[in-house]
Amino acid sequence: AVVGAGAVVSPNAEVPPRRMALGVPARVREGHEVPEGYFDHAVQSYIQRGKRFRAELRRI
Repeated sequence: AVVGAGAVVSPNAEVPPRRMALGVPARVREGHEVPEGYFDHAVQSYIQRGKRFRAELRRI
């Protein structure tokens, strides 16, 4: 599931798999399904960017 930045999710709320919860209070948005493989792609992208930025750091 994806929870939007600034969203407030109550402790007893349920966000189904591959769905988005947005707003205050957070509500599951119908018709907004997270594509299969989205999280794997996002994680790999962050890892690669971290390695690239670390390699490009220069002491000033």
